[in-house]
Amino acid sequence: MGGEAEKITNAKMGVVSFKWSPGGTRIAYIMKDPDTEEEEKAKKEKRDVILVNQQFKYNHLYTISVARDEEGKREVTRLTSGTLQIGAFNWSPDGKTIVFTHQPDPRINNRFMSSDIASVPSDSGAITALVTWSGADNNPKYSPDGQWIAFTSHGGSVEPVGLSDVFVIPTSGGTPKKLAHTPDRNANLITWSSDSKQVFIAEAYRTTLRVHTLPVDGKKHRVVTEIDGVIRAVAFNKNTDRMVFTYQTTDTPVDVYISSVQSLNMANLPISMRVYRGRLWGELN
Repeated sequence: MGGEAEKITNAKMGVVSFKWSPGGTRIAYIMKDPDTEEEEKAKKEKRDVILVNQQFKYNHLYTISVARDEEGKREVTRLTSGTLQIGAFNWSPDGKTIVFTHQPDPRINNRFMSSDIASVPSDSGAITALVTWSGADNNPKYSPDGQWIAFTSHGGSVEPVGLSDVFVIPTSGGTPKKLAHTPDRNANLITWSSDSKQVFIAEAYRTTLRVHTLPVDGKKHRVVTEIDGVIRAVAFNKNTDRMVFTYQTTDTPVDVYISSVQSLNMANLPISMRVYRGRLWGELN
């Protein structure tokens, strides 16, 4: 294992974020629109004019094949265009569709006040609007069975204070279904359970951060990490019955722990296993 790193993309404006496809044959990524030839020429000639809150450059979604074609090139497909600022995105389990958030323009206020959710075939095609009500809709994630998309949302009205409840919607679209309230109603969606029956979220509680489960059937949340201290960087194994995370208190420094999900029984990981969590879970699974 190992070897020299290989450059995959040749993105003119650089890659903002990326995710592997479920089958590992493609990578989806976000890139900001590059300057046009005329814009590049104007900059070189020192005659480019900056107009505040105009001339936006948008982040758009692309895919690239990992394998090279007969000519030694990797196929790049642009999935979105126009006046859409793409944010978070997620592959469907079968790799055929990508769900994403978008806002009207790149201004930071819109990110927290006005964003919607849509999906697009991963081999290009028409965009399907899924959530278009008022307020901010964020962090969409497909369920493992491919039937649902979970996301956090203001719930159809602008909430400047940052209200973030959890909703689910069928992958084909429809009316969003609100899940049970979390204690602070400021949920950060982590992932789905492997059986697609609940989602895991993280949320602040007083001076701590806790992990909860939220059943899709609308039943009350369950606190997974009911303990003093701050838990961060939570990751789950494939079956979502074990989790690894960092933990610290006012008296103990941050360290890496592992626990079952059903019953919290924290065990400090040996130094030899305190590695990047992607590699770590490859070993634990």
